[in-house]
Amino acid sequence: MHSRRAFAATIPVLVALLFVGAERVRAGMLVLPNSNTSSVGNNVQFGVMDSGSWTFQWVYSASQLNSAVGDQITGIGFRLAAGEATIGSALNYSTFNLQLGTSLQPAGSLSTTFAANQGADTTTVLSGPLSIAGGSFVGGPGPNPFYDINFTTPYTYTGGDLLFTLRHSDPGISVGVDANSVPNPVTDTVGQPGNLAATTGQSQFFNSPITQIEFSQSTPEPASLTLLATALVAGGFGIRRRRRPVA
Repeated sequence: MHSRRAFAATIPVLVALLFVGAERVRAGMLVLPNSNTSSVGNNVQFGVMDSGSWTFQWVYSASQLNSAVGDQITGIGFRLAAGEATIGSALNYSTFNLQLGTSLQPAGSLSTTFAANQGADTTTVLSGPLSIAGGSFVGGPGPNPFYDINFTTPYTYTGGDLLFTLRHSDPGISVGVDANSVPNPVTDTVGQPGNLAATTGQSQFFNSPITQIEFSQSTPEPASLTLLATALVAGGFGIRRRRRPVA
């Protein structure tokens, strides 16, 4: 009886010890909007990666991000619209600044003043020059493969509508990414071409880019779970052996 109590008392401690440092990072991908994961959009967007200087905002509703709540977003991806040819030349941006944060306004109601849409948790995830090698954006009938850009600073998504704010310089090459028309119930846009330092833009004048986000999740190591199960079985077997009557 004492052995059973002693083993039972050690179970919480054993579990805690096994799970300390026993997590691993698992990468995940999520396409926004979710309905375009394996289907092309209904339009083309030229502001996100296109020639010319741009200030551009787009938002996706929280309903599209349920599987990413509590995770760190570590990268973003775009793909060429259906029918676009592979871009063979390099894209060189002297400035490519991207911010992520909670949107103060829902889809369909973004303010034309960029700052008025940005929540207090707005994080600069990329800042500075960006070079993309020729051939990175692969064209074809679609849906085409995403080209992913890794963040230098991750953004922890805790829920709510997610706002992207991008300011980029002229790469000298036109890039038409896969997109959907606005107005749209799950997304919205505000943009201003020709000025990467603009404070205001044009509402719903630009299509919304289909956006892939890369995020990291912490999950228990399978080896740790196996070790825990083994320890519990062994402990239980030991108790049963002690309870056998002595012949």
